[in-house]
Amino acid sequence: MLHETVNKLIVILCVVITIAKGQDSQCAKGWVHHDESCYMLHTKDKYNWIESQMLCSGHGAHLAYIDDNAENIFVKGLIMQNLTGQGGAHVWIGASDDAYEGDFLWYGIDQPLTFTDWGPGEPNSVRLHLDEDCLVYWSNYHWKWADYNCHAQCYYVCEKSVEDSSVIVG
Repeated sequence: MLHETVNKLIVILCVVITIAKGQDSQCAKGWVHHDESCYMLHTKDKYNWIESQMLCSGHGAHLAYIDDNAENIFVKGLIMQNLTGQGGAHVWIGASDDAYEGDFLWYGIDQPLTFTDWGPGEPNSVRLHLDEDCLVYWSNYHWKWADYNCHAQCYYVCEKSVEDSSVIVG
């Protein structure tokens, strides 16, 4: 219990520091800077995975690709800061295994995941005979990853490079 509380405090501290550092970044209003990317967590309405991908695309972005633990902690921190205590507040990110079951690839670049943060028993669609092909941060697993039905309605997080952040679309 103490270990979990300390981990949550570390994540929150990382987010606060990152947001404070991001204030002078090149990211547009509503976007938060981390490393070489800008992120936007959308928590107003819920959409399915394809709609979420299209909405990110409208901003010159894509559903977030999580490449390492530092990025994962950052994105989890954004989610925790905005959605803690909301049951069923799952958040889409940009991978799926719709081409080959069990082989998750980042959408648009067809690259395999080099980092994962699966929740207990995840991914589980094959074992449970479910139709779950899209990747989500799962609120019930303290924001660890799960495969989920792509047609379900969830929040989403977009990512774009800092270099593309000055481009205004639409």
